[in-house]
Amino acid sequence: MYNLKPLFSGNNIRGYLNKRYPGFSADENDYGFLYELKPAGDNFSAAEFGAVAEKWAGNAHNGLYAVLIRDSELRKEYLVKKDNALHSVWELKDGREMDLSRLMVMGILNVTPDSFSDGGLYNSPGEAIKHAAAMTEAGTDIIDIGGLSTRPDSAEIPVDDEIARVIPVIRHIREFNKNVLISADTYRSEVAAAAMEAGADIINDISGGAFDPAIREVAAHYDAPYIIMHTPGKPSEMQKMTDYDELMSTIYHYLSEKGKEAEAKGVKRIIADPGIGFGKTIDQNFEILSRMEELLYLGYPLLIGLSRKSFIGKTLDLDTGQRDIPTSILEGFSVSSGARIIRTHNILHASYLKQLINRILQY
Repeated sequence: MYNLKPLFSGNNIRGYLNKRYPGFSADENDYGFLYELKPAGDNFSAAEFGAVAEKWAGNAHNGLYAVLIRDSELRKEYLVKKDNALHSVWELKDGREMDLSRLMVMGILNVTPDSFSDGGLYNSPGEAIKHAAAMTEAGTDIIDIGGLSTRPDSAEIPVDDEIARVIPVIRHIREFNKNVLISADTYRSEVAAAAMEAGADIINDISGGAFDPAIREVAAHYDAPYIIMHTPGKPSEMQKMTDYDELMSTIYHYLSEKGKEAEAKGVKRIIADPGIGFGKTIDQNFEILSRMEELLYLGYPLLIGLSRKSFIGKTLDLDTGQRDIPTSILEGFSVSSGARIIRTHNILHASYLKQLINRILQY
């Protein structure tokens, strides 16, 4: 049995190999996937590696070394996964579509008193519904409704309180708009089930099932697209958990593991989110953006949520309300690296970005 940990993939593999593993031979024609493995013999071949490539585990430790894959069939398999991540068109159970071959805009609607950007603005159902209508008019494809703040150091609230915040809003939006997609931003299975009954279409779980594994069964039962995100811990503790052996390897393995766990419960459609700002330093957030294309090899469409986050403000010395333009710049960069959903606050800016990007993607 071989335990394999995905460490790196993509076009920059040679530079990474030369930096981390001095003396490892990789020429300019090599394109591949870098792993660490245990155990392995001196003559471990690409063919042998391909035979066990899907048996990944994240706890290998002694005697690790890198393997560069030159096997053409294995490369083809992963390129197919990348293609699937970029060109998915999903038909929902009522006939509506999620066309993830193009850019989609997910508008943020927090019905909370303490979210970092818009906390307290849309607490009442009336204000929330009014804002949802404005977002739809401006061009949002998905409205992501959350009743529990997940900003750093935020505290949990009772499940019943979260349900009381989000369900009336979902019901009212669905009553007056049958077409817009509604996402329930929750990691609790009870809230997710209530949201689906009220008319939600998508479950957006910041933990990918780590906090409440039963949420995967809810997604499967309602045949809902399920968004899995990487976070090292709950919001109250995550910013104390930013020490990674290798950042992208950890994120890749976490999302791969959570995706397979969801699929095992019957979830058919999964979207992956690397979790910008969730247990990440400023530098780590920028590293994720620079290496996002690696995550396409999971085979899942990618979502990016960086809107107005503190790493932008701290880098440019901007208050929360001043971050919309740099947000759009980084969202555009993320789309060029493979993201197909941007979760954002300023829908007008995102709508402009969507129109321009989708003109490019049609060629």
